[in-house]
Amino acid sequence: MRRPNPLLLSLPQRTERPDVPLYIEPVRGLRAWRHARQDDGRILLYPLVMHSESPWPVGEWVTAQRHVSGFGDDHAAPGRLCNCGIHALASKDALLRQYGFTIHVLGEVELAGRVIVHSGGWRAERARISAVFIWDRSILDEHRRAQVIRDAEATASTYRVPLVHLGIPARRDS
Repeated sequence: MRRPNPLLLSLPQRTERPDVPLYIEPVRGLRAWRHARQDDGRILLYPLVMHSESPWPVGEWVTAQRHVSGFGDDHAAPGRLCNCGIHALASKDALLRQYGFTIHVLGEVELAGRVIVHSGGWRAERARISAVFIWDRSILDEHRRAQVIRDAEATASTYRVPLVHLGIPARRDS
């Protein structure tokens, strides 16, 4: 049986944020993280952009921080006229445009709560990791490729999610 597309709900008038749609089932998007091996051998993931010292929690939803501004436009994330919220990309092509062939830990996230669609992807109120990807096709060094695969396996094990091999063709220098 095929899963239905995420359905948009009409929010009641009494809600605090009627301008941001609420999805009743998770939307799936793509992300990249930096990773760090812990003393206990687990590999934890950290946001690339915010350079947070806090890792993405294992098996839990991450909630976007409330946008706080000195201009009095504080609001819950994501905001329609702001760039706040948890970002995810919509396709492998968007992922390639954003990160090129640099090596990061890549994966899929489920987005939930209030979700705003924008060019190339989404910004959401909540997200959790649903898969880790191996992206090793552009690595020519076999030792480095083996390390990337081991790290991806350890990361998927830590977060208790599937490991998926991305079928992105190798880069060809012209």
